[in-house]
Amino acid sequence: MGNRVIETAKDLTQIHLNGTAETIPTFEEVLALFDGTVPLIVELKAAKNHGALVDAAVKALRGYRGAYCVESFDPRCLWHLRRWHPDIIRGQLSQNFMKSDEKLSGVTKFVLTHLLTNFLTRPDFVAYRFTDRKELSVTLARKLWGVQGVVWTLTDNEQHAKALKEGYLPIFENYEPFYVSLLCRAGPWSCRPVISLQREEQAPPLPTLPWIKLCH
Repeated sequence: MGNRVIETAKDLTQIHLNGTAETIPTFEEVLALFDGTVPLIVELKAAKNHGALVDAAVKALRGYRGAYCVESFDPRCLWHLRRWHPDIIRGQLSQNFMKSDEKLSGVTKFVLTHLLTNFLTRPDFVAYRFTDRKELSVTLARKLWGVQGVVWTLTDNEQHAKALKEGYLPIFENYEPFYVSLLCRAGPWSCRPVISLQREEQAPPLPTLPWIKLCH
């Protein structure tokens, strides 16, 4: 795509993915594709449009028949959610920005790393980089305030098992969790994504926390 500027949704239809005939879908098209069959974690990436972005995303999500939650690295998005859409489960994404090469001011890096906006945004969960999960701010959020801990992005079953043992919900990619094959042997109901299991279903114990608080 190079330095091409995307200004409208129509511009997306002119961009083909990896040399195929497929183009980048709109958010509404993605929601229609899943049609409420799976729970969604929606990440918002804002510039100076955090309010408009949140409102547009929420407007689309209101018609989604499945469960969902919204997360963002930008605390302004969470603040807007808390103020205008408090019923939607919201999560603060973060990492140790002090070690990153992100083009942010030192103050901003410090604030984001130490979750200093949580008292304003009141996130339902904190999704922190797996390798940075031992940060004191994460421990305080989980132990003192009872915020659900989530870690990203896991890349193998060793990390997955460690995250579950420590009480985190995992965000993972490019591998199948070690318990999926066992679940699928238990019956057709269990072959759905693990995060979609609800408390009221009669399911065998899982090595994870109830998800309903996270994605209601």
